[in-house]
Amino acid sequence: MKNWLLVTGISVSLLYGSICGLYYLTQKRLIFVPPGKMSPPPAGYNLEEITFTTSDGIRLNGWYVDNGGDRTVLFCHGNGANISNLEFFMEIFQEIGLNALFFDYRGYGKSGGSIRAEEDLYRDVIAAHQYLTEEKGFTSAQIVVWGRSIGGAAAVELARRESPYAVILQSTFTSLTERIQEMAPIIPVKPLSKFGYPNLAKLGSIDSPILIVHSVDDNLIPFSHGQALYRAAEEPKSFLTLTGPHNSVPDECVPVLLNGVRSFIDEPYKGVYRGSPESDYGGSTK
Repeated sequence: MKNWLLVTGISVSLLYGSICGLYYLTQKRLIFVPPGKMSPPPAGYNLEEITFTTSDGIRLNGWYVDNGGDRTVLFCHGNGANISNLEFFMEIFQEIGLNALFFDYRGYGKSGGSIRAEEDLYRDVIAAHQYLTEEKGFTSAQIVVWGRSIGGAAAVELARRESPYAVILQSTFTSLTERIQEMAPIIPVKPLSKFGYPNLAKLGSIDSPILIVHSVDDNLIPFSHGQALYRAAEEPKSFLTLTGPHNSVPDECVPVLLNGVRSFIDEPYKGVYRGSPESDYGGSTK
């Protein structure tokens, strides 16, 4: 009986250790999933394909869309997209009259290199910001940083360093470590993680106006993460509630997103559009 218990204990320990080791070795491939396909630039936009170089010498690719605005969105996409998947946002920015820089992280689209450490994502967004200031002549006070999903981590880090005009965080987690821990409760995620992205802990050091956009139906990053980010952010802050899954915005939500972002961009310090994170879909107070 004792031998059986010993063998069982050793087997369980080995299995658990193997699961933890597998996570440690494969986490990069689980987190960063660049699409294999890169489509050509869409027609109907004043679009320029551009390249720029990070501080560690990686050449990144992007599209700059000139909509004749005096402000530009620096858009940081999610972990499973590249810039050729973002025409929906091009339409949004064209409608609002905002210029936009869409760029691919290292290892995505036509960008070189690969993401090997947490800091790599930060280097990429800092280089994109530098391109806008040095090559396009914008100041940080004219730049809106928009981060979607894992792109929220890039947006948060840039915002705490550069104080942009405004920050928009869409479908973003409180921290990647926390979200993975929720999804895999048996794994000691924190000591094994190479990519923490602690957004919640950084929000207090951002002095730009912040808009949190989150769906109550998000099937990948729960609505509670958006609520927690909103509570941690300093004023002025706004919250926009959507419906639909993580990777799409339903047709009925497009006007809500469009009007909410337009109102926020127009007067971010006045909080003229404020959807409560506790309210039902579309709720807002003035």
